[in-house]
Amino acid sequence: EEQVAEISKNQAMHDLAIALMRSQFQTLNIAIRESVVV
Repeated sequence: EEQVAEISKNQAMHDLAIALMRSQFQTLNIAIRESVVV
């Protein structure tokens, strides 16, 4: 029972980490694209 809660918590942290990395990567991509245009 406790192990299931731990797994779902880890899954949530994993999803959050991926979402954060994705948004950071998009921001970086936009910054690179804009600096190339300039």
